[in-house]
Amino acid sequence: MVDKIIQTTANRNHLRKILSLIKKRNREMIKIAINIWNAVLVIGMLFPPKHRLNLKVQGPI
Repeated sequence: MVDKIIQTTANRNHLRKILSLIKKRNREMIKIAINIWNAVLVIGMLFPPKHRLNLKVQGPI
């Protein structure tokens, strides 16, 4: 009985560690996504308006 309790607590701790790792990874992914979006916006600003209109018409690929 005691062994089972120890086992479940160990599993819970393991799950918590995994969840915290996933959360950290998600934060990194969000940061990367924001950086990419910023780069896209900068490129959009650098191009003349005609190019931007063409990109808008095409929409998401």
